[in-house]
Amino acid sequence: MSLLEPFSKPRWQHHKPEVRLAAVDELDDVSVLLEVLNTDDDPAVRSRALSRIEAGETLDRLIDQPSDSLTA
Repeated sequence: MSLLEPFSKPRWQHHKPEVRLAAVDELDDVSVLLEVLNTDDDPAVRSRALSRIEAGETLDRLIDQPSDSLTA
């Protein structure tokens, strides 16, 4: 662990979309994937986050109550 690591943002919050895309591929935490899905500016990153969510209950909830990022 580097000394700066606790102060740096996670890769899924990086300013470059291509870095965020790669980071989303490594995420397993559904709450983080949902955060990316609801907050990221890039449609490709949001789409990738959605594709990584496997829990049927979570997907059903997204269908029943879509966020603005899914309806825009």
